[in-house]
Amino acid sequence: MITFKALIHGNESGGAYIEVPCDVEQLFGSKRPKVIAKFNDQISYRGSLVRMKTIHHILLIKKDIRAQLNLDVGDNGPGLKAGGQKLPLHCPASQKN
Repeated sequence: MITFKALIHGNESGGAYIEVPCDVEQLFGSKRPKVIAKFNDQISYRGSLVRMKTIHHILLIKKDIRAQLNLDVGDNGPGLKAGGQKLPLHCPASQKN
């Protein structure tokens, strides 16, 4: 399991993501592990940890989830706990900048 808090980054197309600051391939044995994220112990999201011209793997955070969290690009966003395939990711309470 890993746990961390992350800054929500944005891109030109309006998307948002958090970077996973560890070696995802070594930790999960996959270049693109499928995950189940749970933000603030209530909002669930299925996705994959991917590399998209970034140093680290990222987890995309959809607009509807950002709205539910009351967070956007530039905020210190959800943290992350992860382990295994089809991983449950538990994210601690977030804070606005």
